[in-house]
Amino acid sequence: MHFHFSAVAIFKFPHIPLSLNSSIVTVGMFDGVHIGHRHIVGTLIHEAEQRFLRPLVVTFDRHPRSVLGCSGVSQALLCDAGERVERLQALGDIDIVVLPFDKDMSQLSACEFLRQILVARLGCRAILLGYDNSFGSKHRDDFGQLPILADELKISLLRDNPILIDGAPVSSSRIRKTIGAGDMVLTRRLLGHSYGVSGCVFSGRKVGRTIGFPTANVSLAGSGRLLPKVGVYAVHVHRQDENRALLGMCNLGGQPTFGLDDVTLEVNIFDFSESLYEEVVEVSFEWRLRDIVRFDTVDELRAQLQSDQAAIRRWFAANSPYDNV
Repeated sequence: MHFHFSAVAIFKFPHIPLSLNSSIVTVGMFDGVHIGHRHIVGTLIHEAEQRFLRPLVVTFDRHPRSVLGCSGVSQALLCDAGERVERLQALGDIDIVVLPFDKDMSQLSACEFLRQILVARLGCRAILLGYDNSFGSKHRDDFGQLPILADELKISLLRDNPILIDGAPVSSSRIRKTIGAGDMVLTRRLLGHSYGVSGCVFSGRKVGRTIGFPTANVSLAGSGRLLPKVGVYAVHVHRQDENRALLGMCNLGGQPTFGLDDVTLEVNIFDFSESLYEEVVEVSFEWRLRDIVRFDTVDELRAQLQSDQAAIRRWFAANSPYDNV
């Protein structure tokens, strides 16, 4: 079986530097690069220093679920491949390999993946597993045999400890649940950073400006990101090449007052009058204020938006660390 490797950020396969001939490897999707992922990369770097090995993170260009077609499981991601690599690079001096996950790779058992790829191609001399980490085809499940193979190949097999928040381990699946519930404060604690989506601002129906709340309409098309529970949120808006974050509130969902059911993202930025049309912005969801409701009149909607803005301003004032995200 032959595989084509694609490497990101550090080198291109097969031109692997000699420094990778002896590596300690951790493998995973690292979706979101949350605080548990940061811990395992920190452990990887520490163990590499102790063992005189190069720390190597092996990840994939797409989530295995998108290839395996797991029914009933969301394929929406917490971050795209480019952002994932950038966040991993920021954690320290590590090598990163991004493997294309395809049908051929999905058929490899855990022992075959270790022998054929990690050892034969990437110079693995030690492997660090997350607390609940596993890999390899579930149809040819030999993950339990890894310690035997590792001993045969003289590979050190290590297991990292879980990071607990509120008594439960941090994981990407847990974070997806908190996002789906709209709990963006807990999401931030689990990720170690705010969660948001990026999109291009486009011209909408301009209804907001007629009632005193102009909005930036942010496209959600093609983002592939998991969206929070619909509702009204306190948000930060980040423009490209600007460090400061703009404060605002958004409506994520339909507009039942106007008879519109499609999920859209409309952001009212506080104390801001510049045009953002055709700019790509990132909207970070910081706190969920309320559900979306239908109002009988536009005046009722305007009064509610005034109340929403006051509540969100108070929330930002009481949560000052969020002001400079």
